[in-house]
Amino acid sequence: MAAREVGGLEIYECPKCFGLWAPEERFDLLVERAASAAAARDGSPEDDASSPRMDGGNPLDSALEYRRCPACDALMNRRNFQKRSGVIVDQCHEHGTWLDAHELERIAGYVLSGRAARGAAAEATMKSERDIQAARESTLRIQDAGSDSRSAYAGFGHVQKSSAASTIFDLLIGILR
Repeated sequence: MAAREVGGLEIYECPKCFGLWAPEERFDLLVERAASAAAARDGSPEDDASSPRMDGGNPLDSALEYRRCPACDALMNRRNFQKRSGVIVDQCHEHGTWLDAHELERIAGYVLSGRAARGAAAEATMKSERDIQAARESTLRIQDAGSDSRSAYAGFGHVQKSSAASTIFDLLIGILR
């Protein structure tokens, strides 16, 4: 593979298939710079230097192929970029990310479309809802445990006071409702 500079980052390009190898943490920087370059191109006349290297096509039309990491020769994991983009990249968690010839442009398009930001916001909302539900379930377990212990001592005139933790949970739940 030939070394190539893209957006000030050194990456490697396969001369046969025009795929890109972004070693280590360079993938995220490469995506940011590709999105910035694509945003700068919007509204300006396209020329050969700014046009995509290859038409993306439909990723489902191509055969499923697990690639090997150029650094360690292990099979890489296939993952959907940001879980929702539909762009499947190959990643070695230790050495880097492989992009087929069309994938960097498709990722940049996904980021520029605003779908990446909306997807991140939706993911944050779902996480928040899961956290609220977990807090409610925890509060119910604490309340159930407290009611069991209070009923056991009811005949002896013993009343168990609520703990600071359950009071804080009750306060949080009240605020979040």
